[in-house]
Amino acid sequence: MTQDWDYLMKIRPISKIPEVALGKPIDFLDRWLKHENMDDFWNTMDWEKRSGGYQVPALIISGWFDDNGMGTTQALRLVKSWKPKTWKAIIGAWKHNGNAEYDLHHVYMGENALRYDIDLQCMLWLDRFVKEVHNGIEEGAPVEYYTLHENRWKTASTWPVSNHRVKLYLQDSDDKANGNTLTCGSGHLIENQPFKNGWSMYCYDPDNPASTSLMYQRMNWKFQKITFMKKKEKMFSPFQQIF
Repeated sequence: MTQDWDYLMKIRPISKIPEVALGKPIDFLDRWLKHENMDDFWNTMDWEKRSGGYQVPALIISGWFDDNGMGTTQALRLVKSWKPKTWKAIIGAWKHNGNAEYDLHHVYMGENALRYDIDLQCMLWLDRFVKEVHNGIEEGAPVEYYTLHENRWKTASTWPVSNHRVKLYLQDSDDKANGNTLTCGSGHLIENQPFKNGWSMYCYDPDNPASTSLMYQRMNWKFQKITFMKKKEKMFSPFQQIF
């Protein structure tokens, strides 16, 4: 057994990784790997498709830098048509581990980035909809979100917020946007068309993939470039890359 992730990530086929890392296979992983395409096996686990119109009270907690944020997007899309007071969303300047850090890769999120009532929110929600305790947790705005730079929590009745606007940023660089295996490149985001043409290349090598921590740095760095580019700009929705 080993915890050397650089070594483990190079093992092929990947079905052998558990045996090396843990000394035994993982049954559910073996079953997953037998279904490489979207089939009935995966459809049975698609909770968005299988919701069937049922409106189960949902408390959705996520962060701008959540690497599993696609689940949050699915959940918010699902509850959008639900009747009022059946769902609530809290979105902070957090990673997937939630309400845990003031600084993300040496960038300060603000003194109000962390909340001290998240556990209380969860307890009140469960008390209300499991124990039927009328504590008022479902009252008020269904969305609470944190805005960077303003260091302030805001509320909204819909998501995306009603006064939002979509803004396009273009990627540019100093000819070294791809970086290397240790550091990010010199890429940056701009609002107008670049003055010069050019290209940067990245060759993905499955036998030498980027580490999870480096991908996190690149993802968050890119996100921060959008968020902090102009102090007056307030970003309160995950960005989408278009190629």
